[in-house]
Amino acid sequence: MSRANCDLMAKIGVVPRFYPKKGYTLRQKGSVAWRKMLENLIADPQKWLNVYHKCSNVEGCFSTLKRDNSLPLRKQLDERK
Repeated sequence: MSRANCDLMAKIGVVPRFYPKKGYTLRQKGSVAWRKMLENLIADPQKWLNVYHKCSNVEGCFSTLKRDNSLPLRKQLDERK
């Protein structure tokens, strides 16, 4: 979680959702996306956390699939993939 990551995500059009660690502040230090992300969390924490946990669950599933199926995809034809 960093301001640079928030800026990068905002630059490509994605809403950043990083769970803030203890001690983080609203000081943006040049990152508008950072401040907006934290302001959205403060404004409606339940809605923000609901979306955050959905994303977190999807990332966990992809991580598990990658660990369990570490071999590259061997099929060449699109129909067989």
